[in-house]
Amino acid sequence: MRTILAAIALITLSAGAFAQPTGQFVEGTHYERVSDAPSANTDGIEVLEVFSYGCPHCVSMQPHLKAWLASKPAQVKLNHMPATFRPDFELYARGYYAAESIGLLAQTHERMFALAEASHGKVRNIDDLAGLYAELGVDGEKLKAVGKSFAVDMRIREVNQRLPKLKVSFTPSFIVAGKYRVKNEALHSPAEIFAVIDFLIAKERAEH
Repeated sequence: MRTILAAIALITLSAGAFAQPTGQFVEGTHYERVSDAPSANTDGIEVLEVFSYGCPHCVSMQPHLKAWLASKPAQVKLNHMPATFRPDFELYARGYYAAESIGLLAQTHERMFALAEASHGKVRNIDDLAGLYAELGVDGEKLKAVGKSFAVDMRIREVNQRLPKLKVSFTPSFIVAGKYRVKNEALHSPAEIFAVIDFLIAKERAEH
């Protein structure tokens, strides 16, 4: 009898270890489902930041994002997608993908937030954008040529198609596991945003 009870207790304990996370966050209020398909990321759980260098809210979010990165689970991977739903945002997105294409994204990404904020309203065309990157030591003419290339045009087109599917209309926005959008508009602080992100990561881990 004791053996049977011990086995039942072990099964119950194991089930609890993989149970759905509980908490104050509710689907439809604090986050919404954007897809039933799993993330394309095969290395773990993806957190996608939709951002723009031209977005002051994205600039102010960066220290909080950096702090969260220092404590996130190892199997969680942060990816970035530049938004394109404003003309200046599309310019910055071209810069992002051009820098990525020529292998300079690691050198420019963090620094571009402060530089774009300091140059707010002054980046109106690809020449202005190239000049901004030149301040970071990038060959402006090369950046401009790659930014206008067919390959970058295709990346911009992909983003244009993805944004409505992800229900993203403002920045910053966060998508967890390719399935859930954190509803920043219903939250009151970066701490709460990242609490929802952690909740959704735990939810995804429990389901898989």
